[in-house]
Amino acid sequence: MKATTSAQIMAACSRGLRLFWSDIADIINVLKVDIHHQESFMTEVASSNFISSKIDIITSIAISSKLAYQLTRLSR
Repeated sequence: MKATTSAQIMAACSRGLRLFWSDIADIINVLKVDIHHQESFMTEVASSNFISSKIDIITSIAISSKLAYQLTRLSR
């Protein structure tokens, strides 16, 4: 029997099915893999947000510099 969520485990137990140690080990391994994928995804998203914020800051500085230059030219 393959049960991968706590709801499936509870349903299996309530129906009188037995879980073997191999089933429990498989469930734990699946959970570990899922947690690892989620952690990797969160790290990637955090990195993307960091890079995006840096690009926004650099873009703002560039636009501000161009605007200041244009205003300086117009004031002459």
